[in-house]
Amino acid sequence: MIQYNEFFREKFLFNTIPKNQIKYISQLKQKKNRTEEKKFLVEGEKNVIALYHNTRYIIETLIIHPSFLAKHKKIIQSLSIKKIWLGDAVVLSRLGHLTTNYQIIAVVKMPIVEKLIIPKNSCTLVLDNIQDPGNLGTILRTACWYGIQTVICSKNTVELYNPKVIQASMGAIAQLSVHYVHLSNFFTQHNTLPILGACPQGTPLTTIDLPDSFFLVIGNESHGIHPEHIPYIHQKIAIPKYGIGNSLNAGIATAVICHHWRIKQTPLI
Repeated sequence: MIQYNEFFREKFLFNTIPKNQIKYISQLKQKKNRTEEKKFLVEGEKNVIALYHNTRYIIETLIIHPSFLAKHKKIIQSLSIKKIWLGDAVVLSRLGHLTTNYQIIAVVKMPIVEKLIIPKNSCTLVLDNIQDPGNLGTILRTACWYGIQTVICSKNTVELYNPKVIQASMGAIAQLSVHYVHLSNFFTQHNTLPILGACPQGTPLTTIDLPDSFFLVIGNESHGIHPEHIPYIHQKIAIPKYGIGNSLNAGIATAVICHHWRIKQTPLI
């Protein structure tokens, strides 16, 4: 049993979460309401803590399980927000998307979009109409792993703040600069760096040396890079096929290419 000191008696609202708060939080599951309110939901311990450590994100409301409070007491004490409720596993599962989230749900304000800066000596990912939230989240997580700082998304790529994207990214959104743009305009304005596109008919990845700085275009899961954007591609690259599979998942393909790039740039000792 957690022993609550005076701070927690003042900080927490121990009564049932008000119905209006339940309704408000539930509405943020829908993209339309997230866009209007400029807020989104974050579920799970790792994702919430990742955002807590990034000053760009402001946590507005928390519903936490007593076990989370016991484990992260200092974090809760440091928060200046007033809307914090304790909730059990039933409440947390009801308010979120995850049936196994028994720890925490946060309502977070969408940050102001940063100025787009293309980093030097790095790969910048360009995502063309990625539709599966799990794929986008995995790609963002992969980008963090390989030290990529900036990700460009077409306007029709799945929403960054989709709960399934947030979950699959495992906190990566707090580490990346993600921008949604009209790709044709973007390619026209940023054509001084090599633009490489992942295509089945491209040059085998194992036969080329990837440049230090370039744009890597990853296309739609089913249709690849949109035909409208193909003329902007300077070089098509392909992952060699050694077996009988029909295709690679977009997230896996991204990881393979990024790994090849990193090994060439910084050989393993």
